[in-house]
Amino acid sequence: MRICNIFRTFAKKIKHTTIMDKETLNSLIESGLPEEYYMLEGVVYMYTFPNGKVYIGRTCRDPEVCHNEHLHPTPHLCNREYLSALREQGEPKYEILETVRNADREELIQSLNEREDFYIQQFQATNPEKGYNRKFTLEVDSEMKAKRIDEQIENYATMHLNSKYHLYQSVASKLGNVESMSEEERKFYDKYFGEDNMFYGADIRDGFWREEYEDYALFMLEEESKQIAEEFVHENEASLLSIFFKA
Repeated sequence: MRICNIFRTFAKKIKHTTIMDKETLNSLIESGLPEEYYMLEGVVYMYTFPNGKVYIGRTCRDPEVCHNEHLHPTPHLCNREYLSALREQGEPKYEILETVRNADREELIQSLNEREDFYIQQFQATNPEKGYNRKFTLEVDSEMKAKRIDEQIENYATMHLNSKYHLYQSVASKLGNVESMSEEERKFYDKYFGEDNMFYGADIRDGFWREEYEDYALFMLEEESKQIAEEFVHENEASLLSIFFKA
């Protein structure tokens, strides 16, 4: 009984959490608890201003916390039209349009997005004469995901490049004395300064050609870093995006 009560207490706390791993979910299900104790929950809400215009949103956090944030918003994180209406007209009427439940967080957010778009369309909230929503949620999420993926590719490419840059510098400093290179440096040399380098065989005693030779090796390393980053990010896209999309 005591263990069961502990599960019940814990389950209530995670009801509006943004992340719950599969192991936790399975433990709650196997404990025999009713669904209400482990189901994640989100809501679609609507604000109606004195002028009759609406703003529709969704959250899988505690609705009261989200509501308080909307009444005391951080300007640079808030919809500008909503913020202007709040300042000019005062506090709007708040109501929850629908509650959505799902044990899987990603499925919950997908359902919330779909239901939010349904109400945005129903109330014509993207029409400037009737509401303050800018776009449909799924459209915004698609744009944001593409942006986040590009950012992650750039970040991981930079990390890979930085991890190899010291080796690049070491090899570049020994181009006139290949025999002095370590085994690791020689492998790097063969890969980036070898026959695949379009300036391979140039007279590196000439400062101009040496610089071209080194720059092209660095270009090859940068391109490889981008390719490795793209493969890594796309293979791990779901887990990487979940860090940013905490509704």
